[in-house]
Amino acid sequence: MPIQHSHRSSLIVGLSYAVLAIVTARAEPDESRPDANPTQSFQITPAQIVVKVEVDAGPVSQLAAHELRSHLSKLTDPQDPTKSKDLIAKPYVIHVGDSEFARAEGVDVSAMPHDGFQIKTTAQWMIIAGRDYNGPPLVGFDNPWRLHESYNDKLKIGAFGDAGTLQGVYSFLREIVGFRWYMPGPLGTVIPDRTTIDLSVGTISQSPRFEHRHAYFGFFSTSDEDALWYRRVGFGTPAPVQITHSLGHFFLKYKDTHPEYFALIDGQRDFTTLSTIMGPGNFDLTHEGFQAAVVKEIRDYFDANPDQLVFPLSPNDGMMRITDKPEAQKQITPERGDLGKFSNYVWGFIDRVAREVAKTHPQRLIGTIAYEAYTLPPTNIEKMSPNVAVMYCKTRGNFTDAAYEGEIRRGLAQWKEKVANIYCWEYYNEIFNNSSWRGYPVFYPQLIQDDLRQLATLPTKGE
Repeated sequence: MPIQHSHRSSLIVGLSYAVLAIVTARAEPDESRPDANPTQSFQITPAQIVVKVEVDAGPVSQLAAHELRSHLSKLTDPQDPTKSKDLIAKPYVIHVGDSEFARAEGVDVSAMPHDGFQIKTTAQWMIIAGRDYNGPPLVGFDNPWRLHESYNDKLKIGAFGDAGTLQGVYSFLREIVGFRWYMPGPLGTVIPDRTTIDLSVGTISQSPRFEHRHAYFGFFSTSDEDALWYRRVGFGTPAPVQITHSLGHFFLKYKDTHPEYFALIDGQRDFTTLSTIMGPGNFDLTHEGFQAAVVKEIRDYFDANPDQLVFPLSPNDGMMRITDKPEAQKQITPERGDLGKFSNYVWGFIDRVAREVAKTHPQRLIGTIAYEAYTLPPTNIEKMSPNVAVMYCKTRGNFTDAAYEGEIRRGLAQWKEKVANIYCWEYYNEIFNNSSWRGYPVFYPQLIQDDLRQLATLPTKGE
């Protein structure tokens, strides 16, 4: 259909290319089709729509109702909708969010999966309701998971926490009405030029194919439009999956009281960067006292933060060496090369910690990156503890190299045999790898689509 926009469409297309690599990371919803009868189709006009939300509804439903009203107000209305006998010449109510009315009509948000929603349509009314998180802001300890990067206090919306009702509204606006959001703000918004909306009686039930859909995008507190765009295009995740380098952040405090916890490198304890490119510190992962301290720290963390799902437990960046202690050195497997020589050492520690934490917090995850010399799974553990989560680091932009793609596919297949919780850390950083690309969009939708489909069948939790 034609679009209503004051800017040239070529500019929109060009700018959309620049963000397509991020936008396409939104997982496609499950293929839940409307339970509809084609003969029960009808039309309404935007002017007929009355958006209702409970007075005491949570912030997600309130924002969803506001977004629905705001977008519908941008549509062109016919001057007199009653002139056409095909139109319903009376108000059409859209109920937004969980409510007594929705529950009475069989819409149960408590049974929905993460970010799941239902759109139930009749000739008299519609319900758009989903699974929402309405508690305090969910944030992490580091960039880009901190409060100012991931939460907008004005809108009361963040990057984390279920927002099924909001996703339901955006699905309605996108799939039924025809809106598109190619970048934040009016410039990136495509408004359909239409005077009526076609509806069919029935129910649509959907949830994201990937539970975790998060971009390194830290502008929530400084830009309302950025925060809205993030959710409009489908990003979201139940809780921060902050699986990253973390040992130095949480455990450097032990350098004065327990220096023996730190790696011994050529006779010196590594409190800085003796054996890592980025510190602070490297640790002896075979030390039983350190393991006990880590387990206690994690238990205390989950007790203090009951809404958190994952505790990050990964060595500092660029670990070139491990402790010189003979017990640790025996765990190095040089024959596995630069992607696996430290795997038995690192993942053995992760597995031991995870099994202890599971005794008290079985529903919480210990998250570690599969990265550098511990990218490959360990060979000395048949099955990792069920509460281990792996963040597999890869660059799909390099899938133009068949050898690299094959290496990644084999690695993911091997991890599937070891763990149930696999996430991916995807690097969209072509401008840093090749300065000649700086200032130009990098556009490879086919690689993105093909990879996401394969990751969905593996399956992974998302990226």
